[in-house]
Amino acid sequence: EYLQAELKASMFGAKLTTNPVFRVLQLIQPSTAVAVSKVLECKYLAAGDCLFGVGVHETVARVLVSGPVIYQKPRCNTLEALPGTWICEATLWTHWTTVGSTVASAPSELIELQGRSLWNLVQLRRRAQAFEVE
Repeated sequence: EYLQAELKASMFGAKLTTNPVFRVLQLIQPSTAVAVSKVLECKYLAAGDCLFGVGVHETVARVLVSGPVIYQKPRCNTLEALPGTWICEATLWTHWTTVGSTVASAPSELIELQGRSLWNLVQLRRRAQAFEVE
């Protein structure tokens, strides 16, 4: 399990640090990338696959690794998200309901991270560090 986590960390760690939260976590505790990788999943979309629609309560933050996806809010212009873009990032710190829809315009790969799982992990690591100090 640890080797699998290390592999995920080496594959996806740089993608996560495009987000300031993960940059700070990595600075505070360099082994964080390996720990966080335990709550990561990969998702693959074919062209035309819908990632989410309007009004969905989301619990998953995603970072686009490859391929473009199209984001459309009702009565607004469409936006093309490119690799490195975070999608539903707010689920990391709040309850989030989508206001638009996202569809892959070509085969795409995303990293998914359950917001609640991340913070449970961070709290567990913080408690473990406090225990080590005592």
